[in-house]
Amino acid sequence: MGIKDLNKFLRSECPEVFVETHLSHYAYKKVAIDVSLYMCKYKAIMGDAWIRSFINLVVSLRRNHVHCVFIYDSGSPPEKENTKDKRKASRDKIEDNIIQLEYDLDQYHSTGEITPLLAKVGKPEIVSLRRQGVAFSLPIAEAYFEKKKKQLLHISEADFDMTKKLFDILKVPYYDAPMEAETMCSDLCKRGLVDAVLSEDTDVIAYGTPHFLSKIDTSKDTCVLVRID
Repeated sequence: MGIKDLNKFLRSECPEVFVETHLSHYAYKKVAIDVSLYMCKYKAIMGDAWIRSFINLVVSLRRNHVHCVFIYDSGSPPEKENTKDKRKASRDKIEDNIIQLEYDLDQYHSTGEITPLLAKVGKPEIVSLRRQGVAFSLPIAEAYFEKKKKQLLHISEADFDMTKKLFDILKVPYYDAPMEAETMCSDLCKRGLVDAVLSEDTDVIAYGTPHFLSKIDTSKDTCVLVRID
């Protein structure tokens, strides 16, 4: 997601645009948040415990009197269909790789056979191991398998329903966007209906978002203000 290499370019050429800021600087202000983006992030990091991260996010913002509003996707514009197709193809490729790797690992445990795929992903990168003649490492292959599984996120409507139930309990407002959530977040900010957008997606810069916050740290109550002006 986001504009490829934009964040890297800004950090290299314009590091001054990134300013670490305490959340208290946005006390009594409204911040719009794209639910899907943080759902992906929290599932990748926390696995089945992802809902705790949403709780921590809301608690951190409220601790600093920041008023948050969550926005849900309802679709994507036609011009992004090609991007969606590419992401689906990439996901399908990862899923096929995981299925084959799981089968090969089962075969290895049963017969000791090292398939070409296992030999490739289980090849030691440490020079000392290669010097000892170790051509295949099962722990390395299994670690690669677990890493690949984490790349394949399964997000369902039930997950989004769970966040809505959480927000209802916490009395946090949320809305469904006409199309993409990030577009609505940016539009709300440009119209002055919210004071900032909290996101990890650089697309909000392209949309002309006047106040872009990212890299929130709920343990320190800090975030990074990206100043594009």
